[in-house]
Amino acid sequence: MRKDLAQYSTETVSVGGEESGKDTPPPGDLIRFIKDIRRHSLKRDWQPMEKSAKLPRHIAVGMKVKKVHEVQHFAEYVDRLTNDITASSSHKITHIADFGSGQNYLGRALASQPFNKHIIAIEGRPHNIVGAKEMDVLAGLAPKKVRIVNKKEHRALQDKELLKEGKMLKGRRKAQRMKEAKCEDCVDGTEAEKEDVASTGVKENGEAVNEEAEPIDETLQNLALEPVSEPWKDPAPEGPEQEPVEELAKEVAKATLQISKEGQGSIQYVEHRLEDGNLAPVVEQIVDAGTLEEKADEVSKETTDKSEQPFATTTEAVVPTTKAVDPNLMVISLHSCGNLLHHGLRSLVLNPTVKAVAMIGCCYNLMTERLGPPSYKLPTLRPNHPRLDQTANAFDPHGFPMSTRYATFPLPNEDNSGLSGDEGVRLNITARMMAVQAPQNWGPEDSEAFFTRHFFRALLQRVFLERGVIEAPQTPDDVAAAEDGRAPCSPAGTGSPGQPIIIGTLKKSCYSGFVNYVRGALAKILENPEESEERKVLFRERVYPMTDEEIREFEVRYAQRKKELSVVWSLMAFSAGVIEAMIVVDRWLWLLEQEEVGTAWVEPVFGYGMSPRNLVVVGLKK
Repeated sequence: MRKDLAQYSTETVSVGGEESGKDTPPPGDLIRFIKDIRRHSLKRDWQPMEKSAKLPRHIAVGMKVKKVHEVQHFAEYVDRLTNDITASSSHKITHIADFGSGQNYLGRALASQPFNKHIIAIEGRPHNIVGAKEMDVLAGLAPKKVRIVNKKEHRALQDKELLKEGKMLKGRRKAQRMKEAKCEDCVDGTEAEKEDVASTGVKENGEAVNEEAEPIDETLQNLALEPVSEPWKDPAPEGPEQEPVEELAKEVAKATLQISKEGQGSIQYVEHRLEDGNLAPVVEQIVDAGTLEEKADEVSKETTDKSEQPFATTTEAVVPTTKAVDPNLMVISLHSCGNLLHHGLRSLVLNPTVKAVAMIGCCYNLMTERLGPPSYKLPTLRPNHPRLDQTANAFDPHGFPMSTRYATFPLPNEDNSGLSGDEGVRLNITARMMAVQAPQNWGPEDSEAFFTRHFFRALLQRVFLERGVIEAPQTPDDVAAAEDGRAPCSPAGTGSPGQPIIIGTLKKSCYSGFVNYVRGALAKILENPEESEERKVLFRERVYPMTDEEIREFEVRYAQRKKELSVVWSLMAFSAGVIEAMIVVDRWLWLLEQEEVGTAWVEPVFGYGMSPRNLVVVGLKK
């Protein structure tokens, strides 16, 4: 996969048996296959900028090394792109909309120095927005929420909990015993003070007491404010310093906004479920950060302490005086899953306010199919259920392919001797799953672990088959038998109910040997509440009683098949470059087919070795 193939000829004949060895050239058809894959794959080479500033430590809070690399370089790319658009066209980008912002790592970086962008973080999951706001506090981009605490009640609650655990401090225990030793006729000092104030109408400091006012609740006595942490005062040495920001929005439904004082960058969170490219509900909620900052200054002039009196706005407060006028948006995305990237690209033509898109996709296996029903790895693996047949015939207009070129492309015959009469490029689920692989990044250790997992799962399926838990896969004869009214056998990988056997992730110790794997997988199956009792009985009666020796016998008998499985998996994964190229080119073609789009291109924006999904699709409106 990585070697230079210039020294090998595509006419080399494969040599087998005893004559083959390390010095034997690979077969010619394998050389042709590798060259074809390389020829149809997109270039992924990328060089970082010479003066690439690292993310400040407080902005990179919560990020792993891979995420820091992605956010740092994509933020720089977005900044350069917006500046180029402003310089070369009449479209000055005023806001950047992040599709599926999640924890808002990218938006947080773009809203901070040195970029200072106005970010619209669009997210459909409320808990992600809450988590992103907590990250803003940790990063120093939003002040910590002030909590008002009654010290007396708080300590009493702590004492109660500590007494239960027997951990109350010595001094506190003594005070507690003294309090309990008082007679019932004794008056507590605090109560005596209250009675004295009530009788005289004057406090010790001479302040008068309003007798007509409502009685002061005891819980309002001895109020204390938690200190507000200031993490921005300790910036990372490798990045620019950051100033604290004023919180300009409370937690409300739909949209909130917070603005940085120094850099004028802002983050506005909008809760919106992205089901297509229509951003009209989002655009209606965009506020003008400059107008809000002016109002914040007006409010702060009337207060003595700015930090305790932040200017707040809500979605309901978006009025003609605060709403952004004619905003120009650029939609961005860092690793949008499945069809979400399709929605982002379509937003360029569905919304007049969107002037550009720059999106990076991932999770191609989550894409749906536009030209046909959802495909299966093998048709014989599909359970025979009438409802599944009904729902599977639905064509998803948001799925792959997007472009008319792909949708109407004439398909050749199986032997490539001519056209088949059918048209439309399709990718089944196996191809889409392979598209997310990155074999160029594989190493010896992770490859061995990867192949071991797949070998153990395939071998376990063989155990199920030979022990009578599942039946053999269907053959053409079985299909004919079903058409004649005779009952066919169950699909491969399923039991008699027709449901697949799903094991999922196991503990790392389960992969130390096949015996441990079988025991761990069986325990998980039997503990699965969704597994039918009928099939659990089969596992208990036919697989559970197996001895370690019987399980090892399977591993010994099929040991040589692990190499074959590894080779097939490697060849499939090596094809990932072509599958990903097909998907990315389809998106690029769709942009070129739109009348509103002036130019479009695809390029890598960070290192493939650090993050394989590094291709950004860019489209600019005329």
